[in-house]
Amino acid sequence: MACFQLPQHCVVSIIGSGGKTTLLNTLAQHYATQRTLITTTTKMYYPQQAAYDCIWQPNTLKPPLTAGIYLYGQRQMTAMGEKLLPGDLQILEQKLNDFDKVLIEADGAHERLLKAWADFEPVIFKKTSLTIGVIPISACGRCLSSDLVHRLPLFLKYGPFRAGQLVTPQLLAQVIEHPQGMFGHISGPKILVLNQVDDFNKIKLAEVLSQHLSTAFCATLDKIIISDVKQHWGRVIWNSKR
Repeated sequence: MACFQLPQHCVVSIIGSGGKTTLLNTLAQHYATQRTLITTTTKMYYPQQAAYDCIWQPNTLKPPLTAGIYLYGQRQMTAMGEKLLPGDLQILEQKLNDFDKVLIEADGAHERLLKAWADFEPVIFKKTSLTIGVIPISACGRCLSSDLVHRLPLFLKYGPFRAGQLVTPQLLAQVIEHPQGMFGHISGPKILVLNQVDDFNKIKLAEVLSQHLSTAFCATLDKIIISDVKQHWGRVIWNSKR
C-alpha cells in the first residue's frame, strides 16, 4: 500500500467502517521492516498470530530494538469471538518514540458497512498525527436499513434521508462531509479511503463520489484514495499537493 506514503514516524488512527481492521493489518505488513505497533482505543477482532510478530510488554526494561509488528492491548473473549481491548494509553504515550509506526483502530461499526457517530466517537488517541477514514463504496446500490447502518436513526439525520432509500455516491458524499460525521471533530492531517473498490463500476462510483465532495471539504484532506484493501490495491485520486 505504497500509495499511503506514511511519514517515517507517525501515529495513525483508522476510523470509519467497511475495512478498518483489514487496512490496519495491511499497513502493518507493508511496514513490517520497521518497528510497527498495532493497537486499539475501542475494541477490534484479535489478530491472527500470523498478523504480528510478538506482543509488546511496555513494562519491560528494554524497548523493541528489532523491526517487526508488535501487538499491544488486552485479550478478551466475547460472544462475538476474541477481541483486543485497549492497553494503558498513558504508557503508550510515553513509549511512542520506541516505534516508527503506531497503527490504531479507533472506531467501531458493529460489522455494518455504514455508521453514524455518537458524540464520543471516533475515539482518537491524543497523540495521533494522521487520521485515516474508511468508507466502503460497496454500500452503493443497497437500501438504508439497520442491517446496513449502525445507528440508523441518527444516520438518517445526516441528510434528507429515509429508511429504505437507495445509497448513492451523492448520499455517501453528504455523510462524509457532515459536521457530526466521521471527520467532524478531528483536526490535523486526514486521508479519506473509498474502500471495497473491486471492479470498474466501483471505480466509477468512487470517482463520482469524490466529485460530489465540496472544494472546502477536500481542502481539509491530504489525499483521497480508492482501494480494495483485501487485494492490497490502492490509488490516489486526489492529492492536496497537486
